[in-house]
Amino acid sequence: MRILIGLALCCFAFAGCGSSGDANSAPPPLPFAFLDAGDPEAGTERYLPDLTQAERETLCDWAAGTMGGYGKVTACNGATVVNFKSRAACLAQYLGACTTVTVLEYEACIKLVGADVCSDALYKAPECYGIEKCIGKLDGGPPPEPSTDGG
Repeated sequence: MRILIGLALCCFAFAGCGSSGDANSAPPPLPFAFLDAGDPEAGTERYLPDLTQAERETLCDWAAGTMGGYGKVTACNGATVVNFKSRAACLAQYLGACTTVTVLEYEACIKLVGADVCSDALYKAPECYGIEKCIGKLDGGPPPEPSTDGG
């Protein structure tokens, strides 16, 4: 049996780690995560490690919603895909050390994966190549907020 190993913000986990519903459910999927992703034409794209805690929460919720919600279990031709059980689980596995993937690239990949979680898009689609290379690179949290005390 093949188990699809997950990606933090894709909200996948190993089979058997989630349930089919949870009080911390994500909102219905939207076309994008409503984050300031920067302006790619002006060269100001934002990278995953640059997001604040609140933005990471928004991205986790959006990704979970795109793939059926937190704790969603999907059977796929002999494999099982399980979304993270909660936002906290998604945040704990956030790809914040993935310095080569922008928010826009991440969203493009998640849209493909969410369209058919059984398609293996995470490992096959060109839109997901950068994310695939970063799986497992965690940073432990958002960058510290700037100090307002002048020091």
